[in-house]
Amino acid sequence: MKPTHPSPIYKQFIFWFLLASTLPIALLSFLAYQSAGSILETEIKAFFNVIANKQTQIIDNYLKERKADNNVITSSQILKESFPKLEKEFLTNGPDSTHYLDYRNKVLPYLKNVITHYNYTNVHFISSNGTIFYSATISNKTLFGKN
Repeated sequence: MKPTHPSPIYKQFIFWFLLASTLPIALLSFLAYQSAGSILETEIKAFFNVIANKQTQIIDNYLKERKADNNVITSSQILKESFPKLEKEFLTNGPDSTHYLDYRNKVLPYLKNVITHYNYTNVHFISSNGTIFYSATISNKTLFGKN
């Protein structure tokens, strides 16, 4: 007995049936992939915009708080009187001069209180030419007197 093979029309019918049934599935998969990619990209951009806006708000609030701290600190009469003298004495005679040390000792208790109250690690004064001429804690000598 001879094995029976499907007729050529039967083979063609199976081929066209498979093609016709898989083509819509492939087309729908491609369109769904494209649509999902676009939606995902939009959602990710929106998510990162929210994060960026929140970070901007946090930084703005931090800077406003430091500005308010600065306004409170600089409103002190002792600083208003001593700041120009400290700067002038430092720039002309250096940090070891008696007048500089006198002015420094005059403002030091106030600034130590500021450091404690605002939970700062240090307070620096910077001259108009960029030189740090005062540091409330001299422990960081790498910055003191540098431009």
